[in-house]
Amino acid sequence: MLRRSSWSELYLFFLKPANPWEFLPVRDLTYWIDFRLFGDNPTGFHLSNLLCYGVSVCAAGWFFRELYLLSAPKDRQRAGVLTACGTAVFAMHPAHVEAVAWVASRKDLLAGSFALLSSAVLANGIRCGWAWRQIALSIFFLMLAVFSKAAGLTQVLFNSVIVLVFWRSGLSVSLLRRWCALLLPLAVACAAAAIHLQMGETTGIRIENSPGVFAVLERASRIVTSLSGILFFPYHLGLYHDVYRFGSWHWLTSCALLLLCLFALVRAMSSPPRLWMLGVLLMVTPWGVYLQLMPFSTWSLMGERFAFVSVAGLSLIVVDAFSQRVRPRMALGVLLALASLCGVLTWNRVADWEFGGSLRAREFERNPAFHGAIRDRVVYVLLPEKRYTEAEALASHVARDYARDVLLALIDIDRAFKRLGTRQSDGRSQEFQVFCLATDTLLQALAVGYARIRWEADVSYNNILRSVERQWKLRYADAMSRCGEQS
Repeated sequence: MLRRSSWSELYLFFLKPANPWEFLPVRDLTYWIDFRLFGDNPTGFHLSNLLCYGVSVCAAGWFFRELYLLSAPKDRQRAGVLTACGTAVFAMHPAHVEAVAWVASRKDLLAGSFALLSSAVLANGIRCGWAWRQIALSIFFLMLAVFSKAAGLTQVLFNSVIVLVFWRSGLSVSLLRRWCALLLPLAVACAAAAIHLQMGETTGIRIENSPGVFAVLERASRIVTSLSGILFFPYHLGLYHDVYRFGSWHWLTSCALLLLCLFALVRAMSSPPRLWMLGVLLMVTPWGVYLQLMPFSTWSLMGERFAFVSVAGLSLIVVDAFSQRVRPRMALGVLLALASLCGVLTWNRVADWEFGGSLRAREFERNPAFHGAIRDRVVYVLLPEKRYTEAEALASHVARDYARDVLLALIDIDRAFKRLGTRQSDGRSQEFQVFCLATDTLLQALAVGYARIRWEADVSYNNILRSVERQWKLRYADAMSRCGEQS
């Protein structure tokens, strides 16, 4: 769709998904522009990602300034220095590298940029007397965020917190205007959520999963613990994140974070708000959509890009700490030291993403027992090199039997396909019969796997099923059609 559509057909992006999974017309329109400007040259796409990140940093800086002036209107002199501190932390945080270096993660960049712009405009509107224009513009940016990535929906929660926290600052403003600022974004977000849910049902990205209340809560607790670790201790970062590597102590981390959020919310509502309270809430609210309480994504339980907007919350906490304890000159010194440390980590992280093959190899060395690393090693390295015995030995280490069976079936298909190519077999040969039988075995294994996912706590195993099914269709489509003709 991106390659075929002309200027006169751009409205189609808003009528149906441009990819088989998600309805993200804003993100897809940027890809369309890149295809028109750069063709298949990846350099142009990376430049566009860098441009989007520049917009994110500027949006974050404006957002920090507006919130600081809203919470401390008499301290305009230090607003610039403190805003620079927060912006530097946001810009240099190593967890942002995945979202910028991976072209497919542009949806995180766009959604994060528009979400921060939405909050910044809203804060500016409240500061300027709850202006209608800013309220409408905030809703517009919120919609752009939601249709860049569905996770942008969580920003409406934080925007609602801003309105409620500063509700008293608008006592001279009509009650209708304040209620509109609170309820209109919620109504628009509900409508957008309904659209995404409907699209998810038709495209298959939303899956049925009900392993039980305790398993769902445990999974959410592990995800929160992993995201907290990425946010506060962004080293070593990686492509694969196994949330089930933690012991039972993850309950302590998630419960402590929940209590901190409740405390920050109560304090912000009942007393003059401090930026650290809002920072805690902004840090946590974007995670709500990633907790797999209602599985919508079929690919991964964890990713560094999931913390993209949360870094802005951490930056707000830094701004608040600097405003209370640090003089402007000292703030610049601390800022330089912090930026230098983060800059080194970020630079090294960019080097990790330079080549996909070397990235997967390093990830396998770092976490050789994780099923995602095993899948990539088997599918993208061992099978192309025809190292079948090694591939079978590695696939046998996958913990779930249904995922293991799917990988082993793919290996058998590739081995049979190789024999077809070397012996030039026709549709009645024994080699061709073996290939068709291997195909049937894979189909049966996939059917069992998709049925078992419904009760699977670690739904990231669905990534193996989806990836293998896709590779099977891409690599052996011609031979499979001959199997169908023969049957």
